[in-house]
Amino acid sequence: MDYASPASRRETSRRARRSHEHRIFLHIEKLRRGRCELTGQALPPEDLEWHHRDPSEKHRPMSDMLPMGHQSFLRELAKCMCVSRAAHRLLHSNKKFVSELKAQNAQPTKTAASCGVPNNPVLSSETILSP
Repeated sequence: MDYASPASRRETSRRARRSHEHRIFLHIEKLRRGRCELTGQALPPEDLEWHHRDPSEKHRPMSDMLPMGHQSFLRELAKCMCVSRAAHRLLHSNKKFVSELKAQNAQPTKTAASCGVPNNPVLSSETILSP
């Protein structure tokens, strides 16, 4: 039988631990930010995604960065903004919307309607923040 060397097993374990730590960090960061940077809409972390501000500077997708070192992970995260799922789909599918954002120097808009994302009353900040 062919067994992995102890060094290989340690490396695999280290990468798995880093992936787990980075997933937790991303979830906490989404909780901390708590809203779409484009629409200003308050959302739970499950409905927020990471989007690279400038795709030309993208080293790898965030999901591929999970097992990487802490410094490279944080450098890649600094290139991203936290956006809602709907806004993220819109960013990748709507060239006109992206060009308008670039024209505004990527300043976040404050209303969901201004970027074509429908307001969802179930996920409004009032319902999330109410006891």
